[in-house]
Amino acid sequence: MATPMVAPLVPPPHIRRQRHFERVNRVLTRTRERELLLNPNLDSELKVERYAMGFEFILKVGTACPLKVDFKSDTDFRCSVFSANVPCPNFARVASFRTANVGTIGTGAPIDGPTRAEGDPVKVTASIDLWHFREPKVLFDMPTVSSDQRLVFEGHYDGRIPEGYEKDEEFRLSIMLAGYANIAG
Repeated sequence: MATPMVAPLVPPPHIRRQRHFERVNRVLTRTRERELLLNPNLDSELKVERYAMGFEFILKVGTACPLKVDFKSDTDFRCSVFSANVPCPNFARVASFRTANVGTIGTGAPIDGPTRAEGDPVKVTASIDLWHFREPKVLFDMPTVSSDQRLVFEGHYDGRIPEGYEKDEEFRLSIMLAGYANIAG
């Protein structure tokens, strides 16, 4: 005896419409998520982007000197990453770094050893070896600096000659700050 043919079950029209709507909605949501990856400021009146700025000191290796810079940011800026290209431990130290009229690193007796880890607060009371900031992986939260406020960095190079460098050789000490900023436009 032959088995009777059974027609495939087709969902009713209202179920088909609901499934179609859910599929289209999933595609549109995924597309929107991907658009926001490329342009996180889409549909926002306040444009915020990653922003980096830096400053540089030209040092003569083997000759001690103070390090000081006083500057303004071009935009409202909240620093969350601080890095420096020091070639060895105790090469240069930061004694004071003030942002938005707030001392984020204060002066005091020099300290050695790790002083930063991800998430640690910035409030310390000693000068800090820039060696700990050699990679831009040091994350912290500094006050937001508006474009009318000054950033002041003070430190010193004690004349140490790192391995592989000659006395009186020129060395460019670069310090980079990165974070989020209000971008005009």
